[in-house]
Amino acid sequence: MGDTYTPNISIIQPQVGSSQDTWGTKLNSAFSTIDAVFSQTGTSVSLNVGSGKTLNAASGTVNLGSGGWSVGGTTITSSAAELNILSGKSSLSGLALAILPTIYPVGSLYFNASVGTNPATLLGFGTWSAYGTGRLIASYSSGSSYFGSVGATGGSTDAVLVSHQHGITNTAAGDHYHTYNYVTSGGQVQGNAGAGVAVQGLNTNTTNTSNAGSHTHAATSDIQGVSAAGANLPPFITVYIWQRTA
Repeated sequence: MGDTYTPNISIIQPQVGSSQDTWGTKLNSAFSTIDAVFSQTGTSVSLNVGSGKTLNAASGTVNLGSGGWSVGGTTITSSAAELNILSGKSSLSGLALAILPTIYPVGSLYFNASVGTNPATLLGFGTWSAYGTGRLIASYSSGSSYFGSVGATGGSTDAVLVSHQHGITNTAAGDHYHTYNYVTSGGQVQGNAGAGVAVQGLNTNTTNTSNAGSHTHAATSDIQGVSAAGANLPPFITVYIWQRTA
C-alpha cells in the first residue's frame, strides 16, 4: 500500500507495518509541515471554526489578504483604514462620533433651531464658536463688492426709511405780451349823415405791450416712510449657528 498523505496540507502518513527505520524521518517532515502553517510565510490553509467555537488571536495578529474575510458568505471589502474608524465603536453613538468629524470638517457651520449647547459638548468633538451673531447670512458671489469676499460683513439694523416728504417747485412760466394797432394820423370823413360815412386816409401802426404774467407754483408731496428702527429688515427667523474652528 505504501505511505499516504493528508488531503489538506499533505502531511505524510507512514504505511503501517513498514520499516520503522524511516518513521522518524517521515514524522519529522510531517511536523515541519504542520509548523509551517503557523508562519506568516508558511503554507496557506483553510480553517473552519465550528458552531459554538471561538478563534482567539489573543494579543497576536491575524493578517487578512484582500477579499480574505467574509461574514455570512458576504466578502468584506473594507480597507484596514476604513475598519480602523470602527475601532472601539461598540454602539451607534460611537459610530456616529467617528463619522461626524468627517461630515463637519473645520470651517463647517452647524445650525440648531432649539438647542444652544456648544456642539463640542452636544456632538462630542471639535472646537466651535458662535458664528454671525445677530447677522443674516448671504452666499458668496464672485466679483460682488458686497458679497465677493468670504467672511465680509456689512449692513446695519438701524438703517431706516425716515418719514419724509419732498417739496416741488416749477421754473418760471407765463411771461407774455399782446399785439395791438393804433392810429398815427387822422383822415377825412366822407358821406352824408344817414347815408353812411367813411374815414379816408386813416393811418395806423402795430406794436406790442410790455411782457408780464411771469409766475411760479410751489407744492409738497405726501409723507412717505416710517420713522422706526429696523423698519426695513427682511423677514427672518432666529437659530443657533456655530462654526467649527478646530
